[in-house]
Amino acid sequence: MAGNDEYALLAECYDSLYAWRLEDVVFYLEESRAGQGPILEAGCGTGRITLPLAELHPGCHAMDLSPAMLAVLERKLRARPDLGVHLHCGDFRTFHLDTPFRQILMPFRGLLHLPDQESQLQALRNLRRHLAPEGRLVLDVFAPSYKILSSDGPGSFDLPEVAWGDGRILRCSDTLQFDHARQYIHVERRMRLVSTQGETEERVTAMTLRYVFRFEMELLLKAAGFQVEEVYGGFDRRPYDYHSGEMIFMARAS
Repeated sequence: MAGNDEYALLAECYDSLYAWRLEDVVFYLEESRAGQGPILEAGCGTGRITLPLAELHPGCHAMDLSPAMLAVLERKLRARPDLGVHLHCGDFRTFHLDTPFRQILMPFRGLLHLPDQESQLQALRNLRRHLAPEGRLVLDVFAPSYKILSSDGPGSFDLPEVAWGDGRILRCSDTLQFDHARQYIHVERRMRLVSTQGETEERVTAMTLRYVFRFEMELLLKAAGFQVEEVYGGFDRRPYDYHSGEMIFMARAS
């Protein structure tokens, strides 16, 4: 999910950047089999999970705030009209659909793109309103790393290098800055497309994530009207242990 479409620069590169990320796709598809009835993917982006999800659940719903991300997904869906995906452009906090969903999936840290605790709670309450009785919410966020958060200055790291479709190489690096008082991680992503002749095209985009801790997340879910059923530490369903860096919450509408 992206506000004010600050991810417009990223949308074109998104599928290449995250082609390696498959564990969560398998996990969400397996979880989607657990319930019958309408299903919504909240924060669908360019459809990394939407397309395989729609193979299992034709006519499913997918929602995102970024028109650029949705435009990429729309292009893909034109080739697969049989999937019948219902696309929606909207904000987690305020969107309104008439369908009561049996399941809502919120993959890949979608909730963390909201700017503060109140916004995150507002979003969870809105998702709860869109669930049928006994409906289920499944979402993942990262487990904040004490080692990374204790860093005094900005940190940086490179993403895996990927081959672009026209022969160019995409190289990305993220620079992180922290605002611990507000639990913010500010990310500046520098994307470099390098041609076979060595010419470089550079793009820069930015995002801010508001991280949450395990029991803060549980309290947010309870305050929004959910009963937390499981907290996993990985997409292999291992118990939460912090060290994996993942927190996956399974919550039932109460």
